[in-house]
Amino acid sequence: MVLWIMWSVRTGIARPCLSNQPSATERCPPVVSPCHCTLPLHRRHVRRAGGVFIADEVQVGFGRVGSRFWAFQLQGDDFAPDIVTMGKPIGNGHPLSCVVTTREIAEAFMSSGMEYFNTFGGNPVSCAIGLAVLDVIEKEDLQGNAVRVGNYLTRLLAQLKETHPLVGDIRGVGLFVGVELVRDRAKRTPATAEAQEVIYKLKEQHILLSADGPHRNVLKFKPPMCFSEEDAKFAVDKIDEILTAIEKATGLATLAKAGSGNGACKRTMNFEENGHHLLNGKDHVSESYGQGDIQPHGRVTNKRQKT
Repeated sequence: MVLWIMWSVRTGIARPCLSNQPSATERCPPVVSPCHCTLPLHRRHVRRAGGVFIADEVQVGFGRVGSRFWAFQLQGDDFAPDIVTMGKPIGNGHPLSCVVTTREIAEAFMSSGMEYFNTFGGNPVSCAIGLAVLDVIEKEDLQGNAVRVGNYLTRLLAQLKETHPLVGDIRGVGLFVGVELVRDRAKRTPATAEAQEVIYKLKEQHILLSADGPHRNVLKFKPPMCFSEEDAKFAVDKIDEILTAIEKATGLATLAKAGSGNGACKRTMNFEENGHHLLNGKDHVSESYGQGDIQPHGRVTNKRQKT
């Protein structure tokens, strides 16, 4: 993974440079465990090419990673991005966002002739809410809670991996954790349809979860910062029940006991079926991908069909 990220960044920088394009952007894959060697190297390559390094803290900032207030701080004290973007938790549901950068970059933006104006920028109500959020994070020790509950959640998920062949890699930090579902651990065949089934079934249990990654097969845990150990246990227990039903229906449980490899997943999914759009009035479409097929709302059939 580390080598792929490094190659991706170098390629992303080289491609626009060769074609005389003005800029290049590259982002890390979602929910990857921090590596203290990658981002400093990326920063050197980016700055050598005349670019700037942007740390997107919209999802992971404000203590979610637990041990640090900002996720980029996981890279060490000597790492500093050129631009930091933040939003979502900064207002705890209130529409509020912020960009922090160096004086040099800010002055370059102002001298470019480009103007930016926002009627609601810096309004006192939003600023008061942002200050209140910071107070709550400190007084309720939500950053410490992210460490404690995040570690507990990771341990529960690791136990889940021991009993379910569908569970592949578990990665993340604090209360930002990803669980990769695969149909074959050796080949890492994405279990996209199974991931979507888990999401739909969890919704019936009043648990909202989404999938991420290129194949939408990574269950993304990004709960509220007040998430408790009881909440974590409840969620993992429900996932355990759902995975058990899926593996029984598709024959994966039998294959796992026999030590056989799992079949490839033939499920394809469009952007709308990524776990964020569960209220679009559509059933998700599944095709044959094993001993049995998973159909909308958990119905199982051995016939190849679309719904």
